[in-house]
Amino acid sequence: GDDIISGLDGADVIHGLAGNDQIDGGGWNDEIYGGDDNDTIFGDWGHDFIEGGPGNDDMDGGVGYDIVSYRSAPSGITIDLRLSTPQDTGGAGIDTIVNFRAVRGSDYGDVITGDDTQNDLLGFDGDDTITGLRGNDTIHGGAGYDTAVFSGYYAQYTLTDFGDYITIEDRFGTDGTDVLYGIEALQFSDGTFAPFDPLPAGSPIFGYTTNDTINGDNNDNLIYGLWGIDTIHGLGGSDTIYGGEQGDLIFGDEGNDFLYGFHGSDIMDGGPGDDLIDGQSGFNTASYQSATSGVTVDLSIIGPQDTIGAGVDTLVQMKGLIGSDYADILYGNVLLNHIDGGAGDDWIAPGKADDIITGGAGADTIYLHADDVRWGFNTITDFNPGEGDALDIADVLFGYDALTNAITDFVTVTDNGVDSTVIVDQDGSGTQYAAKTIAVLQNITGLSDVEGLETAGTLITV
Repeated sequence: GDDIISGLDGADVIHGLAGNDQIDGGGWNDEIYGGDDNDTIFGDWGHDFIEGGPGNDDMDGGVGYDIVSYRSAPSGITIDLRLSTPQDTGGAGIDTIVNFRAVRGSDYGDVITGDDTQNDLLGFDGDDTITGLRGNDTIHGGAGYDTAVFSGYYAQYTLTDFGDYITIEDRFGTDGTDVLYGIEALQFSDGTFAPFDPLPAGSPIFGYTTNDTINGDNNDNLIYGLWGIDTIHGLGGSDTIYGGEQGDLIFGDEGNDFLYGFHGSDIMDGGPGDDLIDGQSGFNTASYQSATSGVTVDLSIIGPQDTIGAGVDTLVQMKGLIGSDYADILYGNVLLNHIDGGAGDDWIAPGKADDIITGGAGADTIYLHADDVRWGFNTITDFNPGEGDALDIADVLFGYDALTNAITDFVTVTDNGVDSTVIVDQDGSGTQYAAKTIAVLQNITGLSDVEGLETAGTLITV
């Protein structure tokens, strides 16, 4: 008949048998069988083992580590622990299953899916397909030809053989580290393989949790740096490269490449092709150190730009810029920029922020625009008149005429510890514009003779 059964405290074994039963296991670790018909079963407290039987059952494990079982099902079942609504099990009615951490399958071919917690999924007999999803799961295939399913590429997992079982670690995604018993096949997004099969040609390349050196080949590679401070070379082909969580060195090398910084502060050099360089989050730097001639690069341009010496590149969310070993023309943007000209006689125009500029070797010119200096001042780390470095402030000075005006009315350079501070009164009158610091020249002093600087070409005013 239709029974109402309560196990109360203690470890109970309860059989509802025929009828639409309501069963509450109560406290402790119970073993509950609904039997025939449509049963409502609540495990309550404890670690319970619950089997609804052939009807349309409503099963709630309650609190604790609970197992839902289909070992008496007359055919294979399909179960998904993520669902809290009725689901057609195929071989054992339409069941509602909530608050279970483990599944015991039937003696036939089952399809079992866990949830985002740590699950124990047991297929037992039959050719089963089992998906653990998130969490560190334990999967038992049992007898038959069983397949464990994972969300990522085969190459992103690390397999370790412990004899009676293997572990499989997802180094990149969210599948966790699972323990597999009696699994004959592994299904990934790029195919199904036997455990420890070699990677197929053209598989993505993944780093590890350490500081890796990763090299592609002459094919079009997909490379993920993952964790650690990685050095990644795409080499030949048109490669797609993702940095990791920390500061990586990423080189597209030959071909038209797609470089993504991901997280971390990355330095990305696309190489000679037409490259997309996307910093994404973090403080990321576009580098042209590999260029074989001077480049022209503007961080403020949205869309493709002809760099002259390194292809037509598209730069996105870049804050840093490193030039080549030749004469470069480099522009900043509205973000806080770090710009390094590298070797060669470079011309550098920072943007609308407190930027840090390194000219590098050679006679470099730092150009300051009137609109830019309104928003902050620039720090120049290696200004050296002896190498031919110059500071171009002509656009900053309003109405200055070298023949009729005294430069000392417009510009003052003062020592500040080991640095020099460049202060400008834009109109020279001290009325319309207040004196403003426009640049700090680090590790150099004795530049107070602004007339001498102007005459020598160190200070460009017109």
